[in-house]
Amino acid sequence: MVTGTKLNARNLGYLVKIAESGSFSRASIVLGVTQSVLSRHVQELEAEAGTTIFHRTGRGLVETREGALIIEMARRILSDIEQVRELIDESKDFNPGRLRIGLIPSLAAIATVPLIRRLSEMLPDTRLLIQEAAGGTLVEWLNDSRLDIACLDDGPMLKRFNPIPIASNPLYLVCHRDDIRLPPETPVADLHRYPLVLSGKEHITRRQIEQVARSRNVTLNVVYESGSLWSVIKITDSGMAMGILPYLATFHPNWQRSKLIQPAVTRALCVATPLRQAPARSRRILEAVRDEIQNLQKQLGSQVTTPVPRGHQNP
Repeated sequence: MVTGTKLNARNLGYLVKIAESGSFSRASIVLGVTQSVLSRHVQELEAEAGTTIFHRTGRGLVETREGALIIEMARRILSDIEQVRELIDESKDFNPGRLRIGLIPSLAAIATVPLIRRLSEMLPDTRLLIQEAAGGTLVEWLNDSRLDIACLDDGPMLKRFNPIPIASNPLYLVCHRDDIRLPPETPVADLHRYPLVLSGKEHITRRQIEQVARSRNVTLNVVYESGSLWSVIKITDSGMAMGILPYLATFHPNWQRSKLIQPAVTRALCVATPLRQAPARSRRILEAVRDEIQNLQKQLGSQVTTPVPRGHQNP
C-alpha cells in the first residue's frame, strides 16, 4: 500500500492521467511534463507501494491488477480533494452578509416566502434581497453582476449564462371559476373563442403565445393587455377576461385552469449566475433554490382540485 511521502495530489493526478492516456508520451503532452519526469514519479510510487502499477508493452501501458486498484483509489482521493477545494473556494468567495436573488413576477408571487424560509435556515447570518423583475431585466442585472442568482424563464438572452433548467412551466388558460366550465385541456385552435387579457407584446410569454397561434392560423381575441402580471391577474380574477399564464402563476382559489395543447406551450424555468462568479460560490444555493421550486411545484400540483362552476356551460 502507498503510504510514503510521494503520496500527494500531484503524483496521484499524474498517475490517473497516465492511466487515461495509456502512455507516458500522450500524458506528457496533456500535463506539460516530460516523459522522464512522469516515469520517475510512477517508479517512486511503485517502490512505495511495493508492487507494479503498469506493465510496459510495445503498445503502451497496461494496468496490473494491483495497479488498477491503486488508480481507482487515486480517483476517489482526487475527487474528495476537489470537493474540499470547492468548499474552501466557496467560503472565500461568498459574501455571507448578502445574497441577491432575482425572480420573475410569476414565480415571485408564490416562491418568495418558501425561498426566504429555506435560505434563512441555510444561511442564518446572510441578508437576503429578493428582487422581482421581468426576465429581460434580470438578464441585464446578471450581466452587470447586480444579482448573485436569478430564477427566470429560459430564452435566447440567457444562453451565455449557462442556465440550469429546474422545472417545466407550461402555459394554461385561466378564468374565474364562475365564468364558464373549462375542460382540463384546451387546444390552441380554440383560443379565438375566448376574450383574453395578455401581457404586453414586449414580454416573451406574449410573443410565444402569438407565435404558436399564428402557426395554427388562430387570431387571438385580446381585449386587454398589460405590462404588469398583477394587472393580468386582477383582470382575470374579475371575470372581465381570461388569462394565459405559466402553471406556477395559476394557483388562485377562485380560478379554473386548462392546459394549452396541440401544441403544448411550455416555458423552462432556469437558474443562472453572473459570468464572473465562481461556480463553487453558489452551487449549494443553486441546488437549494432548484429543490425548493421543484418541491413547491409538486405541492401545488397535489392541491389542484377541479372547480365546479355554478351552472355555466362551455362557450
